[in-house]
Amino acid sequence: MLTSSAKRARKGRARAIVPREPNGQRQRSVKAERDAALSVVLGARLRHGHAHTLEDARDPRIATALGRAFRAGSISKREYDAGELYAAAFRSAAGLLGIPAPYPRCPDAARASGPEIDESTAAKIKRDFWDANAALGNAGRAAWREVREVAVMDNDCDSPATLQFGLRALAVHYRLPVDEKEKAA
Repeated sequence: MLTSSAKRARKGRARAIVPREPNGQRQRSVKAERDAALSVVLGARLRHGHAHTLEDARDPRIATALGRAFRAGSISKREYDAGELYAAAFRSAAGLLGIPAPYPRCPDAARASGPEIDESTAAKIKRDFWDANAALGNAGRAAWREVREVAVMDNDCDSPATLQFGLRALAVHYRLPVDEKEKAA
């Protein structure tokens, strides 16, 4: 004979034992949603010619012009890292200096609300940015323009040799170690 609590447990529709959201609904498969979104991105990268294989399309560096130049072999890892450091310095200083967002395609992360920055940190960010700009300016106006277009504005490279020259100047400024390939060359 069943007890009253056992009878109550049997009433109604059987409830599947699955992970649930706080509101009681079944949890959606995060992997399925991520795979659906990722397939759109990977398809676009293949369609636009940024990647030739699915493995290439999965590389997150393909999403930026600087990363595509690196994947194409136009620039070395050291030069890629220098470009990434310069882009980060630009974004950090842009919010402090009031420089407008480089392109309107996405929200400007530099102006997002966050912790207040004290004056000494702000001065260091500005100094680092202006020092990097000076090092890049010493490489010439064409190199400065090409690095800014590729690393900051995310436009594809017009002159790989000029880009490489500017990024090498930045790599020296940032004191990045020389690659083995560059030592041999």
